[in-house]
Amino acid sequence: MRRPARRYIVFRIMSDNSFSSERISTEIERSLRRLFGDIGVLHSFPRLISYDPTKMMGVLRCSATWLVKVRASIALTTQIDGHPVGFLVLKSSGTVASLRRSLDPTDAWIGRRHQHGVPPRRK
Repeated sequence: MRRPARRYIVFRIMSDNSFSSERISTEIERSLRRLFGDIGVLHSFPRLISYDPTKMMGVLRCSATWLVKVRASIALTTQIDGHPVGFLVLKSSGTVASLRRSLDPTDAWIGRRHQHGVPPRRK
């Protein structure tokens, strides 16, 4: 059986406050759940691959069939912990390598899972 195709989304958080990767991951799931319910979270397979708190940029992996819905749900996120935020989707791609090539190649944080405190995978 084939695994579902995945897509990667590079986003930037527009806010005056800094947030941890755990908080960002939780808020993305909460936004998906609010818009599409538990089934949406289950089918979209959202996973924060990497996050740089200094640049406030991250890479999110999701199911290819749910790409548009995931982009919509994170774009509709307007608050985290009562602080106003905006998620700006910069690019989406089928591989992390192509994201690295299209963005600044000197950004070593793109696709690096453990360097910037990305939470471990849930079982």
